[in-house]
Amino acid sequence: MYNKRFYNIYSNSLNEWKRLHRYKETDVVDPLGHKYGEPTFKWSDDHKTCTATFTCENDNSHVETVDCTITPETTKAVTCEEDGEIVYTASCEFGGKTYTNPETYKEVVKSSGHQYKDPVYTWSTDDEGNKVCVAAFTCSICGKTENVPGTVKAETTKEVTCTEDGSIKYTATISFNDQTYTTSKIETVQKTGHKYDDNGVCTVCGHKKPVITLKAKKAVYTGKAISIDEPTITEGEVVNLNYSYYSDKDCKNEISEPVDPGILCNSNS
Repeated sequence: MYNKRFYNIYSNSLNEWKRLHRYKETDVVDPLGHKYGEPTFKWSDDHKTCTATFTCENDNSHVETVDCTITPETTKAVTCEEDGEIVYTASCEFGGKTYTNPETYKEVVKSSGHQYKDPVYTWSTDDEGNKVCVAAFTCSICGKTENVPGTVKAETTKEVTCTEDGSIKYTATISFNDQTYTTSKIETVQKTGHKYDDNGVCTVCGHKKPVITLKAKKAVYTGKAISIDEPTITEGEVVNLNYSYYSDKDCKNEISEPVDPGILCNSNS
């Protein structure tokens, strides 16, 4: 048979025990969750990669490592004469936020120096009549040009005479960037022609001025061809024998074409 008195004593004792021990049958403890702070960044030895390590503040056994994105920025352009500089920045995305490594990496880009093309030579003559040669070296990268004068030496390759042209070979030597460049050109020296003295002898080569006698002397031009015998050379040597037309019998007024009347004369050297 149900004993009401006994039940009440038991129920009161149980409630007192729960009160003293603050016991709740429905109490549930929620997890704290991860709490990550600022990451620790680490560059690789060659600075080509970087990682970011995140450690949970609630439980340091929970660690997350993320690969960073490396962004290069040219802060100083490299030139032929000066080094350049590139700054690399590492950043990553984690937990919906972006983190950037405050420690950047700077790379110095060494200047390669000018890359000169083959020189362009310019010849000229100075005020004293000496040959001058200048070599122009142009950089294929930046376009800078260096004009370098050379040392010129002359060599007679063929002697000039009164009747024949001569030639001189000019050779220029240029030193540039620890290299030696040479170029040459040959110039023709015009023949001088004979320089006769009062006795008809060339003062340069001793050639005697020729004496020429024409069997058929002056003839009046009538519109028909005039026949003149071969000249008789009594002295010296004839190099060139030319005929000219004159409008007067004294052969003083030379004309380019015969007119009527006209006089045919000869000239020689």
